[in-house]
Amino acid sequence: MSGHGGKSVTELWMFHDKHLGVLRRLWARFRAVRRPLGTALLMGFTLLWPAVASAVEQVSLDTRFARFVKSLQGASPDLQAQFALRALDELAAAYRAEAELARAEARSVDSDPGLIGWSLAVEQFSRQLPLVAEDIQRGFPVAFHLPKSQPPALRVADRTIILSHPRPDLQGVYEQAVLGEFCARQRCIDIEPVTPSAKPIPVSAGQVRPRWEFTELGPRCSLGGVHLKFDSEFDLAAARRFCTQLMQELSVLATELAWQLRHLVAIEWEELQLAANPGRTDHRLRLNAAGEAVLASLPLLYATPGLLAQVTPWLRSKLTEVDTVDVVLQSSQFDWVAP
Repeated sequence: MSGHGGKSVTELWMFHDKHLGVLRRLWARFRAVRRPLGTALLMGFTLLWPAVASAVEQVSLDTRFARFVKSLQGASPDLQAQFALRALDELAAAYRAEAELARAEARSVDSDPGLIGWSLAVEQFSRQLPLVAEDIQRGFPVAFHLPKSQPPALRVADRTIILSHPRPDLQGVYEQAVLGEFCARQRCIDIEPVTPSAKPIPVSAGQVRPRWEFTELGPRCSLGGVHLKFDSEFDLAAARRFCTQLMQELSVLATELAWQLRHLVAIEWEELQLAANPGRTDHRLRLNAAGEAVLASLPLLYATPGLLAQVTPWLRSKLTEVDTVDVVLQSSQFDWVAP
């Protein structure tokens, strides 16, 4: 990493553009044919690793994370240092997880030396990040940069770290984790721009209390415009659990999305995508093409295909204050089985 001391952020990204295609083609070929490339060949790219920390795609700078970093440039040195430490800590964790994943894959494909070399390169980079954090704790000044069409970068003691996750599709997860942890300890509303709102947003969703009706066709629970019907033969205790779980997840999701809208995050309602988080117990909901995401525990929504799409119109109407939309769901659509 010290080999790039003195280079500007622009020069680093020119370095990216020159070598990133080669690295991608090499890795894609290895993953496609699963042939040993040789440790020496892949480790030769270790020298490039600090500059090509991940195969990042061209991303939009118009994200909450980028806007926050830009606003942070006018904050106190102490606040900038605290944010930098939080960003480095999350980044190191992401690279350690990537290294472990590469080692696990190497074991599953007869220990191909290429994967071992890849994991060593990633791990080597992750071990450099705590050294940068130590420089910050010693009092070295922190500087943030916003390269055009790339993730923000952090510069400390002639070392430049690009704040990007090793997997481009998880960049939004990384950014949300950094902001979530930092803003839990600091008053971020004084740093970043937000939309004014007459309605207060709770810090977290409270416990839900669905309303129940019992008919000849079966029980039905409702909360805030979401109605869930069960067949008459469906186990009532299980129905209560499914209903409570769904309504709780929707409450959590509505609260999280409200905070995103407050912080000027664009939500592309027709493109919402829910996925599991590798190595984590929560889930990520991708909000837009820039990769911004909500992190929340949503096991029922995740495990039930088609359910998110059915409740999205209700979420949209609730949060954008357009015409109220009620949603009626039938449990038999989702192959739920009473335990």
